[in-house]
Amino acid sequence: MGAPDSVAVALVCDADIAAGTIGVVTVGGLDDARDNVFHLHLSREPRPGERIWLAYELNGLADHSAVARSFNHAPVFGGVIVGRSATWSHQREPLRREDVIMGRNTVQFATRDANRCAYRIRNVRLVVEPDGAEDRDVVIASAVGSADGTATYVGGFLTGAGSTAARLIIDGHEVPSVSGSFEWFEHDQKESRGRRAVAVQVIYPNGSEIQRTVHIERTAGTGLVLPFERVETCVATNVVPDLPFSLGLRGANVAADSATMAQALRVSITPLRAVDLAPLPADLVNVTGHGRGFRFLPDGTVFKKPVALSLAFDPALLPEGYTPADIRTYYFDEGVRSWKSVPLDTLLACDTLVRSFTTHFTDYINGIIQVPESPETMGYTPTSSRTSRPGMFRRALLR
Repeated sequence: MGAPDSVAVALVCDADIAAGTIGVVTVGGLDDARDNVFHLHLSREPRPGERIWLAYELNGLADHSAVARSFNHAPVFGGVIVGRSATWSHQREPLRREDVIMGRNTVQFATRDANRCAYRIRNVRLVVEPDGAEDRDVVIASAVGSADGTATYVGGFLTGAGSTAARLIIDGHEVPSVSGSFEWFEHDQKESRGRRAVAVQVIYPNGSEIQRTVHIERTAGTGLVLPFERVETCVATNVVPDLPFSLGLRGANVAADSATMAQALRVSITPLRAVDLAPLPADLVNVTGHGRGFRFLPDGTVFKKPVALSLAFDPALLPEGYTPADIRTYYFDEGVRSWKSVPLDTLLACDTLVRSFTTHFTDYINGIIQVPESPETMGYTPTSSRTSRPGMFRRALLR
């Protein structure tokens, strides 16, 4: 999706790193979180009537509809129907103005299949244009069909007052939105409907409606249709300063006594899919139960004193030779783009829970550092022998 070249540019901000490789591009290689996450610093708040674009150069995929990405800690959208290309191309995709903030904005590029759908990104930037965008609108960021016509994907967002509470209906089906953003996927392997257009209807809380006919563009060549997982539902609560709070869902809980929060805040927990997580180091095995991880928001929230964080683990995911005693809870440090551990408080093995303490919100998982068989591998010393009892040694992760 693009914008006319004649539109004036009000503001441009470049990412803090020049380029990244998302997925695995070499045999035996690994994806690295350090070049999957881009920070973009906006010097002022977005203004009404401005349209904001995420612009970048892309290699390996046909266009931005094939790119899976998250903006400012929202779930990852896109990258379901994937066309490929060996050449570099310029891409521009619209962003929901309400999601863009003054200060640091974060884009996490991802892939639903690290081996088959790797790609490269460079020259990532935010572009702000004063083009008189409508207050209430439905913006279609991606509308793509598979080459054989069996799959259709539509993604985008709603804007304006009441957009987060509006009803969205696509092709007669009610579609949930997450803070105004949405995606809809249809796949019928038995019948090629050759869909060319779908009807989109938005009903705002005050009764006003928007209707669109969205035309579908098929991917060129063979392309890929990857498994589609819906975004999980979050739980949330309002936290009042100087009062205790507890919030939980299956697999995760956070609790604190009084004098923890400096100000009133709405906090939430969202179960994460594999695509939502930043890539893990080679030796960190994810053993989280009831999801691949959990996102605690608002990201970056800092407490006046530590709060108790409980995460489930799945015994079936433990590597051979390891026990629940080897599990630690890890968080993704977005600033340095790496996973780090938090201090262990209690292992509740019978309940398959690990309780730790933390002073901030972000993405959390339960994991095990898997020590290699050979002491020469990855620089381990001979004292780190796998003949030792599991749990006798630990390797600090990304100190």
